[in-house]
Amino acid sequence: MKEARSDAAIGRRLAIARYARGHSKAETARHFGCCWRTVQAALQRVQEYERTGDVSRLQNRARGKAGRTTADVEAQVIDLYQESASPERPYGRRYSGAKVARLLADRSGIVLSRKTTWLILHRCGSWEKPRGQKRAIPRFERAYANALWQIDLIEDEPTKLGPVYGVPILDDHSRYLVGLRFFLSKEAESVLLTTYLAMKEQGTPAEILCDRGGQFVDATGQSTTCFQEMLQTLGITLTIAPRAQTKGKEERLNQFIERDFLDEVRWQISSLAELNALGESWRRRYNQEHVNETTQQTPQERYRKGVQVDAGLLKQLCAREERRKVSREGTVAYFGRSFRVPDEYIGTSVWVANYFDQHIEIQSGDKAIASFDL
Repeated sequence: MKEARSDAAIGRRLAIARYARGHSKAETARHFGCCWRTVQAALQRVQEYERTGDVSRLQNRARGKAGRTTADVEAQVIDLYQESASPERPYGRRYSGAKVARLLADRSGIVLSRKTTWLILHRCGSWEKPRGQKRAIPRFERAYANALWQIDLIEDEPTKLGPVYGVPILDDHSRYLVGLRFFLSKEAESVLLTTYLAMKEQGTPAEILCDRGGQFVDATGQSTTCFQEMLQTLGITLTIAPRAQTKGKEERLNQFIERDFLDEVRWQISSLAELNALGESWRRRYNQEHVNETTQQTPQERYRKGVQVDAGLLKQLCAREERRKVSREGTVAYFGRSFRVPDEYIGTSVWVANYFDQHIEIQSGDKAIASFDL
């Protein structure tokens, strides 16, 4: 049986390589129903075979460690799985292969992959198919660029600077990464700054999809956040994802950012500014070079800029404003600090506009009377 599978794999790789030599990788991928990486790998293997004459270059390579797990380890795996069917958990779900592997590592120090634990349970006849029929998740893609942006948070990523938080913004149609910034906290200003920079460069979308995070919406529903007010003023529809799967494209992108970017730089960076500079460089390279398996195009090839908004208006809409009274000393208290304003405003109320926790502007009516860097 294994030999038959190996022969079939060899024949398929040779057929893919022959077709690819007269067609593009995208055409070959569509013809054989695979991704362009599979086409590229087949070409490389056939080239190695032609160069060396070694047929093993075309065969499937062995995965994992050689040899079967011992009987006592398999018995422990089965016992852990049966534990999920104990009388104390009559309505609990059966453990997954991943959870059995985690419990085995925690209790016995034996490290197995989730696939190995599943194979042991399946081979021994202990595995039970999960009860209940799962409802298929409908896939969607907006018909044009900037019809929908998806925004999310990457939380508590360990780095040399400590935990950092990322804010990626993705265009649904093109998979173009319109924004990516990293911060040391996940306050509302993080989301506002990333959104401001994305809209300043790329224009505005018709709709934005997010979850119920406090940076985006008020959890109580009794008030509105600065993010909501900004979108409402610009006429942008805000949609709350009913479940995590609705933001599937964004969730997969977050995982890719963690693997492809953060894992390379997290222990080398010396400042947040350096992390964001590297992140911006990576974002532009991703948009230019990353070929999406579904569209067979790079994000930049499918993306077009949206409707532009005046940068000054956009910045003003992103500001968090608070009312303050000017003291008898001619100062305004904000962020635990005192900021000096002209004496003529003593005793009056003014507005403090906070721009992303980086800069404040003190205003009286429509006039700016002082500005400071935080």
